[in-house]
Amino acid sequence: MEGLSYQRIQDGAQPDTTSGDILIMQDTNRILNCLRGGPMTTIEMACTLHLTMNRIQSILNELAAQRSIYARRWVTDASDNQIPLWELEDADSIA
Repeated sequence: MEGLSYQRIQDGAQPDTTSGDILIMQDTNRILNCLRGGPMTTIEMACTLHLTMNRIQSILNELAAQRSIYARRWVTDASDNQIPLWELEDADSIA
């Protein structure tokens, strides 16, 4: 069976989706669902979804690169740091 998978990849077929890919898709959908409720900071999403800040940030960076989300507004924390407030680019187009 391993030889069959290797042969399919050699022939130009896409490899099977890995469990890591599935987790990324699931976490991405969870983040998008959060943002459907309104703008949120990274830390709000991390607390809501029980994911690490690094995990959230890497997915947000990918979504921003795809222009699915944006951060046009910023909030200021207690230390006067500017924190992006993430929003969906177009709620209707992300179903």
